[in-house]
Amino acid sequence: MSNAFPIAPPSDAEAQADYEKLRLLDTSPFIKQGDWFSRSEFPDRYKVPLYVASDRTGMTASNRHHWYARMACDSLTAPSPIRSWYQREIRATLENSKYFADSPKTAIALRKYIASQFKPAAALALYRHFNAQSVTILVGVGETG
Repeated sequence: MSNAFPIAPPSDAEAQADYEKLRLLDTSPFIKQGDWFSRSEFPDRYKVPLYVASDRTGMTASNRHHWYARMACDSLTAPSPIRSWYQREIRATLENSKYFADSPKTAIALRKYIASQFKPAAALALYRHFNAQSVTILVGVGETG
């Protein structure tokens, strides 16, 4: 069996094609009226009866730039896919999966943590819905009192 990591990053051509699909995507149906639930607690005054439907368009374009970080993201209790593949003791847990022989990629996806992505189509839907002219990233925003 090959020792090559079984999850390949998207190529530039795949990313460009996916970006073009995203650019031309009609995101207007993605903003939905309705109630939603959050696992996090926050003041009700911030809850708006809108939610964003899911769509995978743009994920390949995004993954082209974030693939390594996603594959390398780990902790002591949740080893990354890359560490799980190359560290013998952890790889043994993958090889014990009934899926490993047919698809090591599936074994990793089902048995190990892979950092998720924010969906670009959802972001684009929000930008268009609120007519955003620029994007500001806020880190650590919350109520202090």
